[in-house]
Amino acid sequence: MLAELLKYNYQMNRNLIAALKKLPLVPETSHKLLAHIINAHSVWNGRIEGLAPDGVWEIHTLDILEKNNHENLHKSLSILESKSLEDLILYCNSQGESFESYLCDIIYHIINHASYHRGQIATDCKNYGVAPLVTDYIFHKRKPV
Repeated sequence: MLAELLKYNYQMNRNLIAALKKLPLVPETSHKLLAHIINAHSVWNGRIEGLAPDGVWEIHTLDILEKNNHENLHKSLSILESKSLEDLILYCNSQGESFESYLCDIIYHIINHASYHRGQIATDCKNYGVAPLVTDYIFHKRKPV
């Protein structure tokens, strides 16, 4: 189930990037939040693998975000194949404090965190007169009968 949710997360980020690329001017807050979503996913992948994290608020071009989104999906799927969901992951937060969390909780957090910020992006886009994308999970999964 978590692999499917990661694929949903990837696809919604991908759809959002594609929509923002079509705009003559990307709202600054939307760009910043999208970069944060993708950077945070990368940071969590790094923490899981015991690597030093990058910054979560770095701004990248939409093309770089598209590439990083793709890399995040494949790295997370690889992690799911090589580790147990019950593995305790030891990591430090951005303030250097040490914590441990179960892998399943970290993966769920990655997805939930992205959904939260995509909602903020939808509001930001609406404030700029841009119709927000539908990114709800059920719209991703439902099939017509």
